Amino acid sequence: MQVTLLSTALQNPESIPHPGGRRQHRLNGTAGSPGGKAVQPSYSLEEIKGLFSTERYSITESALRGALAMGFDDANVCECVECAVSRENFYKTMSAKKIPGLMQDVYRLTYRRQKVYLKLQVSRRGDAVVISFKQDTSR
Repeated sequence: MQVTLLSTALQNPESIPHPGGRRQHRLNGTAGSPGGKAVQPSYSLEEIKGLFSTERYSITESALRGALAMGFDDANVCECVECAVSRENFYKTMSAKKIPGLMQDVYRLTYRRQKVYLKLQVSRRGDAVVISFKQDTSR
């Protein structure tokens, strides 16, 4: 399995490698919400899991560093997204800071006995992106 690590690519989404396809995310209920945060995820979790299962995803360097700090690797990040995260873990939706117009869904869950803060996005090219994967210290 090949994973694309992103760093400067987040500032230039057109430089992100992509095997093809189109943008398919669904935005839900962010208009008029304070701070662009919504009560529903911006993206279908099933769609994101599907992108992972077809290897149409990337993990940012920051997310990989966070995973490594918790004792996990890229395979664990994939397993967490594909098998552990659920709609019940949804915490909030927020506007992307580095790419205006994109949204990011935040999930808080327990994975392998550790509390995880997971931030997911679907790129303009239609690939899933793990923006953040780190220890959730808020609870």
